[in-house]
Amino acid sequence: MSNENRKYTDLQEDFYHTKMIIKGKKIMIVGSRIVSILLIITALVMLGQRSIDFIKRVNIFTLNDLIINGNAYLSFNDLLDIMDIKSGDNIFHVHLKKLKAKLELHPRIRSVSIKRELPDKIIINIVEREPIALVNTRKELNYRLYEIDAEGYVIGEFPDFSTYDLPVVTGDIFERIILGGRIKNKEFLDILSIVSKTEVKYYDFKRFIAEINIVSGVNVKAVTLYLNHFNTKVEFGENFTEDKLDRLNSLIMVIGQKIRNMEYIDFKYNEAVGKYRS
Repeated sequence: MSNENRKYTDLQEDFYHTKMIIKGKKIMIVGSRIVSILLIITALVMLGQRSIDFIKRVNIFTLNDLIINGNAYLSFNDLLDIMDIKSGDNIFHVHLKKLKAKLELHPRIRSVSIKRELPDKIIINIVEREPIALVNTRKELNYRLYEIDAEGYVIGEFPDFSTYDLPVVTGDIFERIILGGRIKNKEFLDILSIVSKTEVKYYDFKRFIAEINIVSGVNVKAVTLYLNHFNTKVEFGENFTEDKLDRLNSLIMVIGQKIRNMEYIDFKYNEAVGKYRS
């Protein structure tokens, strides 16, 4: 090996050695801080209730960092209003189980997990319910739109649906709608399940559906879709299936914008039948 190569190798080794020493020192500093905190807490807890009260007052545990993950529909400020906690609170003053229960009372929230991270952090992970459609129902003298998820939970109330690219469900199938409650009609839930499965298979398929009209008696009598932008009526009759919705999607993909020229498409029988506008 030449002298130049040997010098270059020696420099690499020195650099790597120095880097590892610095990294090791940082790990030791952080580790020693954590160990010190844990030792203090352990000692104080062993000393009894007075020490626990001291932990709750000591400044080192003042909440400086509140991290919320998973919220798309509820803003950070919305969640702060629900939780009623603020910067400067001691993290041990925050009752995590009560906080979790309070958040999960919100109709839009499916589940919550919360943890403390010493010395001054609380981390909240939220799973929200995903809206799949709007239910149009009469409330007093006005019609009101409710946001629902794939399981039939009523998760939001919106009088203005123009900002939502979701299908509106209409018809006589609904019992009394309550925000935070669940629509339990089995036929309706089956229809929602079919639409949600199709949405997973085909990107943003539900944006093509403007309205899902359901006529019912003892069972569903007829399901009719109205397509966005095209004003095309799609009739399914009593037999609304995932296979037929797949075939509708394939038809839209094949004929594209020409579907606007169709007055209706009939899927009540084995073969789809369509009629063009005159």
